Amino acid sequence: MRYLFVLLTILVVAVVQAEPQSPMWRVHRPTYNKGAEVLVTAVDGSPASPPIQRIVAKPGDRIRIDSSGVYVNDVLVAGISPSLLASLGVWNQQTIPADHYFVVGELKVNDSASRAGAILPVKRIVGLSQR
Repeated sequence: MRYLFVLLTILVVAVVQAEPQSPMWRVHRPTYNKGAEVLVTAVDGSPASPPIQRIVAKPGDRIRIDSSGVYVNDVLVAGISPSLLASLGVWNQQTIPADHYFVVGELKVNDSASRAGAILPVKRIVGLSQR
């Protein structure tokens, strides 16, 4: 019985000390394509406003925003409304970090509108929109 306990303890310690790079500990992180509409959460986990946003830039892309538009890798992004562009302001060029995406969204309900643009960590993206 004592040997069984020792053997079980060694096995548990070996599993706990497994290297993070081993296949046992790999985590699949989804990747999303530019233009995909995704469901996004706020920092506290509640739905963001607007909850569905469009991916504009992926990790490693360079983004810049000025009064003439949103540029990703020095290419103008189509489909950004003047209202959304005005709400984003001016951003100096920056590179989207690993495990992050630049998303924009606009939701109009009656006479009010919610607009957003942000660099988000992938953990705040719930998944693809089904609309």
